[in-house]
Amino acid sequence: MERAETQMALGHQRVHVERLGEVDRGLQLMPRRARRVTQKKALSRLSSPQRGPCTVLPYNAVGRMTTIVRDWRDVRADESLACESVLVWSVSLDTAAVESVLSADETERARRYRFDTDRRRFAVCRAALRAILAAYLHVAANEIVLATTANGKPYLDSCHRSDLRFSVSHSHELALIALARRHEVGVDVEHIRAMPGMDDVIQRYFSPGEARALEPLPDHDRRRAFFQTWTLKEAYLKGCGDGLTRRLDAIDVKIPADDQPAPFQVRDRPGDEARWILRSISAGESYAAALAVEHRSPDQGSGSSIGSGCGGRTF
Repeated sequence: MERAETQMALGHQRVHVERLGEVDRGLQLMPRRARRVTQKKALSRLSSPQRGPCTVLPYNAVGRMTTIVRDWRDVRADESLACESVLVWSVSLDTAAVESVLSADETERARRYRFDTDRRRFAVCRAALRAILAAYLHVAANEIVLATTANGKPYLDSCHRSDLRFSVSHSHELALIALARRHEVGVDVEHIRAMPGMDDVIQRYFSPGEARALEPLPDHDRRRAFFQTWTLKEAYLKGCGDGLTRRLDAIDVKIPADDQPAPFQVRDRPGDEARWILRSISAGESYAAALAVEHRSPDQGSGSSIGSGCGGRTF
């Protein structure tokens, strides 16, 4: 997501909002060999002043799937992902881009940004995505071939013959890249900030139940709850590959307690409540983030669970 004003349409109504987020900035862009990071070691880095925040979710954070948030600087050249895992890479957007790994299309897109900061952030985020995917596919970062759906969701081209799924989100100084196998995934992160016109956004794009839940909260708590609600909604839409083409007020989410899944109802696509699991992700005091993971595919029976049919194959 970008820090730019965008028009979002809802039926015949339009409202100008600052589209919740910004772009990218990031790190060393080629994977390096590093020791595997255990949950205990990662937890010990939560407040490391040298490395910045690093967040680890409990191993049962998404249904029965292992879910870990890892610092991008720990990426190895030979990463693998088990079928029962969801991995979210955390990318601090604070270094120059290595544009040599970008495709010609990505380089042209970067050049179209008006501001240097946005141009650099886009390039860094794309380069980091390529380096991370390359570590799982065991190819060079500039050999990654990406395609997009009609609604703009990026995915790995069929030439890679991979069942790896990914989702990318970036806002202010942080990007998150979520990976899963065979199951679609969506991630969203937002920098928590003052947002002029927030009441208009709530009125037009939030469900009546969501609006009622936010109304009595004091300003500080209301702002955080607004972004938590937004990220849950958008993580689900990004996982579906629909983006903002659907009515946001047709999706009714409730902010979960602690580490619980978020209760939600989808009025324009009944049955998705059984297909998707939504959770908030801790991304530091200045950010709200959420993850959506496909619980079962539409053609799977109701008894199917995450990871079914994956076998023992790893990347």
